[in-house]
Amino acid sequence: PVFAIDERRYSRSRPSESGVLEALRHCVRNPHFRPYVAADFSYFFATAIISTGMPYYLTVLVELESRYLLPVVGGLAALSFLFYYPTNRLAGRFGKKPLVIFSLALLLVAFALIFFLGWLPLPRLVQIFGLGAVASVPLAVLGVLPNSILSDIAAHDSRQTGRSQEGMYFAARALLSKLGQSCGIMVFAGLTNFGKDVGDDLGVRLSGLAGLAFDLLALVIFSFYREHEVSGEQVVPLGAKAGAGPDVPAPPPQAVPLPRSLLPQAFGA
Repeated sequence: PVFAIDERRYSRSRPSESGVLEALRHCVRNPHFRPYVAADFSYFFATAIISTGMPYYLTVLVELESRYLLPVVGGLAALSFLFYYPTNRLAGRFGKKPLVIFSLALLLVAFALIFFLGWLPLPRLVQIFGLGAVASVPLAVLGVLPNSILSDIAAHDSRQTGRSQEGMYFAARALLSKLGQSCGIMVFAGLTNFGKDVGDDLGVRLSGLAGLAFDLLALVIFSFYREHEVSGEQVVPLGAKAGAGPDVPAPPPQAVPLPRSLLPQAFGA
């Protein structure tokens, strides 16, 4: 639980000397943060559509009773939770960016399935539970790794500039994620004007295509994130000039010979 964490033990806090607007401008200028936060906005936009539309997908597209909503959502959450541990293991082996790209691509499949729900030659329960199963993997990966990636970006910026702006990075991300969710909900509500009932479901189906478009946008934008520069950077040795070329480890100290006139004193003669 959160209340059991000793924050002072695992962090070094110091007051920031920058104002709010200056700190925000500093974050936005970070070339590693821009593709991350733009992709994050698009992702939250897309997932807001699928979370808002799930009751409609169940009752309108596959024409099942609303009592199946809890098993579908609960099964999706439980299956997603099971993938948390493998996500951490695979991220350590293959890197975080490839897993995020794979998850966004798999989420494209889920949004495509939404458009065809009720038309597939499969039992209705299989269709809706299959949608939940496909969505559970990307939701697990994208529920864990983005925060870790943002921590890498903030730590990299702190090493490069000597300024600790971690709080502003997470605040900016939280603001844009909420904005993305709000926009996704508004877009879904607008699409329902094109049909949200059984036999008149065009608006509900179009929500799948809208989510697919923004998820694809997130995938394309995040592909510009340079993980090797953020996570693979070596610490510059003391005395070396930053930006003067590739980081080279400091040479080992060499023994300096004593002058002949000092040899007797050195050996106590």
